[in-house]
Amino acid sequence: MPTAAAEIISPETAPLDEIVGSIKPLRVETPALDAKLPQGVRLVRVTPGHAARWLQRPGNNRRLSSSLIQRYARTMAAGDWQLTGEPIKFNAQGHLQDGQHRLQAILQSGVTIDALIVTGLADK
Repeated sequence: MPTAAAEIISPETAPLDEIVGSIKPLRVETPALDAKLPQGVRLVRVTPGHAARWLQRPGNNRRLSSSLIQRYARTMAAGDWQLTGEPIKFNAQGHLQDGQHRLQAILQSGVTIDALIVTGLADK
């Protein structure tokens, strides 16, 4: 089964569509089915600028927890944020499905972090 190679993208001005524009499908047998954003995964250097723009693409997200955002922001500001296997997720229409707490923490801390970005997902 072919996999997409991880690629770090750093330009703060790159829109999500451009960042995911050349993503290769994770599975050849999983078509994007007319998706606006191709299905794929990338490792992206997420800046506060990215976070601000991506938070303008709201999806069906849970209620924000200010204490969780504060905790994430403190960890990021201290330089202790670790890359995990949990991605920031967008559906095929480009709406944020998961990751709003991390993105809010990036804004609050002013820190750039590396994160997995998954796009082209079916709606929850």
